Amino acid sequence: GIFIEGKERFTIGDQVKIMLDVSISPAPVDISGTVVRHTTQSVGIRFNYENSEDTNLIDELIKNKSCD
Repeated sequence: GIFIEGKERFTIGDQVKIMLDVSISPAPVDISGTVVRHTTQSVGIRFNYENSEDTNLIDELIKNKSCD
């Protein structure tokens, strides 16, 4: 998942669409998610992996970030 800072109001269970512009992909990646936590300043989203490409991309992003 991902934790995003911002002042948008969400409710737990809301479905969201996230566009990620990342260096390991030639085009922005759209991935859906479900709001699982929120505060007045941020929101926690669990990714809804719709296919193996989504899963592989997120795994690769995490792996690359861990190596930084």
